Amino acid sequence: MTMTFRQAQDYLQDYLYQQLPLTAAMQVNVAQYDGVSLQLTAPLVCNSNDKNTAFAGSISSLATVCGWGVLMVWAKDHYDDCQVAVMHADIQYKKPINTDFWAKALLPNADVLAHMQKTLSHKG
Repeated sequence: MTMTFRQAQDYLQDYLYQQLPLTAAMQVNVAQYDGVSLQLTAPLVCNSNDKNTAFAGSISSLATVCGWGVLMVWAKDHYDDCQVAVMHADIQYKKPINTDFWAKALLPNADVLAHMQKTLSHKG
């Protein structure tokens, strides 16, 4: 199934809110998808901690969902039925965030994607 970038954004926005209720509570917005990268945003107002900065769990969740989301949309565009799962996530916090915040994830390079396609075709 080939989607336009706008269709992919709309699909992912609906999918997130329907299948991952945390993203609705966080008010995650699919801000941009261009076939190579995905950007998600979240407002500080519903993702803040007791210090009025972004809650670490919200920051981590947004980053994880963003990485998962860009691969999920790519997989949906290339395969009829492919499940994407997060195997590992690691984050370090450098400084507090006191505004609305965003995450951006890029697809791996073409060689990595080709290897993924080969692995999926052999192992499913």
